Amino acid sequence: MTENVPASSGDWWKRPWVAVTVVSALICIAAVTSAITAYYAESRQQADRAADQYRAYAERVVACDGIESRAEHYACLVEAVQTEQQRLYAATNLRAQQDMSTWSFATLWISLGLLIVTGVGVTYVALTLDQTRRATKAAVKAAEAAENTVLETRRIGEAQVRAYITVRHTNSFSKIESNKKHVLVKEIINTGSTPAYNVSYAASLFVADDHFFPDENFWPEHDFNLHGQKAYIANGSPSFVVGDIFLEHKIAMNIYAGHSSIFAACKIEYFDAFNRCHTANIISKLLFVPTDEKDSDGNPVVEPRMAALPGANTYSIDVDSGG
Repeated sequence: MTENVPASSGDWWKRPWVAVTVVSALICIAAVTSAITAYYAESRQQADRAADQYRAYAERVVACDGIESRAEHYACLVEAVQTEQQRLYAATNLRAQQDMSTWSFATLWISLGLLIVTGVGVTYVALTLDQTRRATKAAVKAAEAAENTVLETRRIGEAQVRAYITVRHTNSFSKIESNKKHVLVKEIINTGSTPAYNVSYAASLFVADDHFFPDENFWPEHDFNLHGQKAYIANGSPSFVVGDIFLEHKIAMNIYAGHSSIFAACKIEYFDAFNRCHTANIISKLLFVPTDEKDSDGNPVVEPRMAALPGANTYSIDVDSGG
């Protein structure tokens, strides 16, 4: 696998903006050279024309020497001198206008070249700023990703060692009897690697329709009066939640007939070693499980057991808790 290695400072000539700048500079040099060459070519042509005109002037002066009359000879010389002066004045003005035109043309090319170089420089600065902006965004994203990675790593590390409270049944009703008080005991166990602190727990037994399922209002309305505060529950250290119910004869008969059932609701709150509060809401249902034993009449003996109600149990973490 090959890696993209950025160009070193010694390879500056490989950068695209360098080539564009060099080409622009060459265009400017060529434009200025062309203007100067044209200027000197025009100067040589003007010098040649001046030499021809001077020869014509000398010939006129020589022609004046052939005039015998002194007055006419003098008049001829005056006319030749005035003509030459007018020609020189006109040539000087023309040369000044031509110089202005030539240098204006050269200035135009120089300005165009400078404009190109400036445009290249502005483009390069814009590209540099764009690359800087992208690099800044990439650095921000990398920092956010690193922070998220740290947070996720910490969350996973805490999840691996924090306290986990579970509930299991230690005993249940031996049988359903009318007009008697029945007691249910649940055992709370911490299966995590660190203790659970300030554990509060309570259980409640109630009779409801056989198809009862708790809605969102069940837990807030159900009065548990949490009790059993403990300093902590270490790993494997059990604690017990006790619930009781008195069954009248009619209610017991409805349970035997399958019209009603006994439900056990258990609520637990505790803090883990990272000072986060956890809650667990667990509902179980009394089931009658047939056994291999027979009663005195030869009927199968059923054993009542509490089983968790599927889909009714919830667990949550209050990450903002201060303990």
